[in-house]
Amino acid sequence: MSIQESKLREIADAIREKDGTKEPIAANDFPARIRAIEAGGGSLPDNVRTITLSAEPPEGGTVSGGGVASDAMMVTVSAEANGDSNYVFDGWKENGAIVGNDPLYTFLVSADHSLVAVFTETKYIAGVDWWETEITISANWRSVTYGNGKFVAVEGNNSNRAAYSTDGVTWTAATLPASANWFSITYGNGKFVAVASSNRAAYSTDGITWTAATLQANVNWYSVTYGNGKFVAVAYNSNRAAYSTDGITWTAATLPASASWYSVAYGNGKFMAVAGNNSNRAAYSTDGVTWTAATLPANVYWYFVAYGNGKFVAVTYNNNKAAYSADGITWIAATLPASVNWRSVTYGNGKFVAVSGDASNKAAYSTDGITWTAATLPASANWYSVAYGNGKFVAVSFGSKIVVYSSAKGPGA
Repeated sequence: MSIQESKLREIADAIREKDGTKEPIAANDFPARIRAIEAGGGSLPDNVRTITLSAEPPEGGTVSGGGVASDAMMVTVSAEANGDSNYVFDGWKENGAIVGNDPLYTFLVSADHSLVAVFTETKYIAGVDWWETEITISANWRSVTYGNGKFVAVEGNNSNRAAYSTDGVTWTAATLPASANWFSITYGNGKFVAVASSNRAAYSTDGITWTAATLQANVNWYSVTYGNGKFVAVAYNSNRAAYSTDGITWTAATLPASASWYSVAYGNGKFMAVAGNNSNRAAYSTDGVTWTAATLPANVYWYFVAYGNGKFVAVTYNNNKAAYSADGITWIAATLPASVNWRSVTYGNGKFVAVSGDASNKAAYSTDGITWTAATLPASANWYSVAYGNGKFVAVSFGSKIVVYSSAKGPGA
């Protein structure tokens, strides 16, 4: 039993002791049960604390993660700026002092906490207003992700190049364990994990120092994601998938058909994979092990899938078609603003953002994955990958050193 599980059990035991009940209590019911004790004139159980969250101003954004916790629990709260407005997250305050600058704030509980997420209105909109910068070298930058306070990118043309940045503006070179076509990178469980052609993978806790790992087959591992305690990768032109709890030791899995599996994402309790090469193939799995076929709305090149705002959203290559689904099973068609090579889509700050990979300056954004609006990037390039982190969208390009970023805080921020 983990420390967190032990602490949750302590809270449940304390509640039952106070209200005289014996039945199990779901963690989501803790706040209501404690309020009932207080309303009856009782006091909080010993060592149980309240975590109160608020947004300032209320229209600036939303907060989550409050409730109750016991002493010595690690609690993470989150804040998200309102994607329909010009607000940006500025930091967490407690008793008037800034205690955290990241929207995800983790702390050790030892007392009651009353945290305020501070939002500031600006003239810029993340995902709409973009600026140009440069990565370390002109290369075929294939994939970028965010985690552990960094954006990390990998190159996909038989090299060992990687790069990292704490702000998406200034980049530093890093070295992967081997030269390969590094197709995809993700972050989860305290690690960056990258997959490549052949059976190569690599992992890193900081995006700087990397260690080699081995996948089960010599195929093009085109995409990797993290969710439900697992890293999951899918391969191009095969029916192969693989999963790992640590990014080091991998186990083979089988997709429902041999296809051009370009992308995999996680959300709403499911892994979701989509395939290209003029097909309507998709597949979903609750555990990354057993997969079930699903059907997309058209036979086209479904190139990338992401999850956010309660939906999976998929975009297409050489087309203006998109699709969305709440469950990964039933999909509905949507339309992007232009018929181009939509290479990547991500979600953050209340928006889906997609970028085009055909030497253009085209991007698009949507708050719901249904209605899309065109955006213009500050440079034309083959935009292969876009990621979101810490209030900023960042896109990297294949065949150049140009990077673009978008933040409500404005250029350079």
